[in-house]
Amino acid sequence: MRKIILSLTSALFILLFAYTAIDKLMHLRLFYQNLRESILLQPLAPILGLSIPVMELAVTALLFIPMYRSKGFLLATFLMLLFSLYVGYMLAFAEHLPCSCGGLISTMTWQQHLLFNLFCCMIAFACWRLSIQRSNTKPHCNTLDASSSTIRAGKAEHL
Repeated sequence: MRKIILSLTSALFILLFAYTAIDKLMHLRLFYQNLRESILLQPLAPILGLSIPVMELAVTALLFIPMYRSKGFLLATFLMLLFSLYVGYMLAFAEHLPCSCGGLISTMTWQQHLLFNLFCCMIAFACWRLSIQRSNTKPHCNTLDASSSTIRAGKAEHL
């Protein structure tokens, strides 16, 4: 069941992050302009303009490869938390709320966007926990288990 949950949520996050990264890259001027209009991000706009879509693509790549999925969920959690903090800050302090979101996300209000980000953050965190539990509980192949339990019981007989 864990594998199914992790696979499905990976697919959903892959779609979300790939879509948003590609949209930002396709509309890079608008994205960069909105970063410059943000009172909080203006000084970092040149760095964030490319690093945000690159990090979103990194999440996509990590989630796509099962061996790196837990790292992908952790990076997704981190990014969604940062996005949530940004949206919360903008709601609290900004007079003008710039938005370069595309698709369905562009139809959300900033309050809905905050709730969506927080929900995604919680789901990504839960999946990260589930993925590290899964990797920590994998059965280890130990061929001496059966014979060592017999020896510990004081019996030296072979199985």
